[in-house]
Amino acid sequence: TRHDEGSGSRIYVTGLVNVPMNGWTVCYARLTGGIFQSFGPPTGPGTWTGPAVSYNLGQGPKFLTSGGFAFPCDYVTQWNGAGWECLGGGLGSVVNEAVVYDDGTGPSLFCVGSLIINDLPFASSVGIGKWTGTHWESVGGIGNGYGESCVVFDDGSGPELFVGGSFTRVGTNPTVQAANIAKWNGHRWAALSTGTDRLVRALAPFDDGSGMKLYAAGDFTRAGSATAARLARWDGASWSACPAGGLPAGVVNAMITHDPDGPGARATELVLTGSFASVGGGAVPAGNFAVLRPGVRAADFNGDGAVDFFDYDAFVVCFEGGACPDGKAADFDHDGSVDFFDYDAFVAAFEGGC
Repeated sequence: TRHDEGSGSRIYVTGLVNVPMNGWTVCYARLTGGIFQSFGPPTGPGTWTGPAVSYNLGQGPKFLTSGGFAFPCDYVTQWNGAGWECLGGGLGSVVNEAVVYDDGTGPSLFCVGSLIINDLPFASSVGIGKWTGTHWESVGGIGNGYGESCVVFDDGSGPELFVGGSFTRVGTNPTVQAANIAKWNGHRWAALSTGTDRLVRALAPFDDGSGMKLYAAGDFTRAGSATAARLARWDGASWSACPAGGLPAGVVNAMITHDPDGPGARATELVLTGSFASVGGGAVPAGNFAVLRPGVRAADFNGDGAVDFFDYDAFVVCFEGGACPDGKAADFDHDGSVDFFDYDAFVAAFEGGC
């Protein structure tokens, strides 16, 4: 992950890292001057480290990592720029993912996993915990399972915390039946229709051309009433399959959005990694790594909210070297060059395809 402890953003890695020039294996390192180097005193994690997150709750930047260590902290510790520090009494297992969310009481770090919060009663602290910066709090727990992923997303009711994993219920007093995915608004848990039929491993907000939706990925083949092969989207009311097609076999382990040219004309993409041989219902060979690019709404080339002849006219002008509408480019298929394939791709989208 990227982290800036005050001297600029750098790449930090966790796991079991063989650091060049140091000659030993450590559990964490950062990229400095073109090489990975260990950092800090040798009082941090003493064994493998897993997922990491960079965050700041107003107390300065922190680099949190979790792993199989028990000293000096149980399963979770963080680097504050000068040394390692524990988060209260720690946890009873590893954090799978964490995200900052303001539930109305100020921003806190929400962690999901097979968690047991050592500072709290067992029944109210399983699966998910809230670190305020000074202490742990419960948000009701995950019943009969664990949390694998989490993200903040607004599906029309304001920003909420969405949690995916393998579970059948969330919360206490009341308990909410939720199949593998649920959301928390700071006061109550809610299910997302009937959820999914199997594990949700990754979550990411993404605009595929039809407006911002929450994409979920994992092992499932069904989401709500929709047949969705390991990739589905939630619009705030119902589930649907990815219009470009899912994965015929395998699983998605992680997703992240990526804008290949920053503020340029190219659209934000959704990057998927996992264990699979193809995507798009099997139409696109992809060895464990694939990129989903937005399509449908791109036919609205002049950005007036309607797809009509004026869009075709605007594209032709842009394609022939004239002025392009703001945020649009003649490289319609995003392959880095302007050629006949872009014209062909635009016509396909204009006629209702992707």
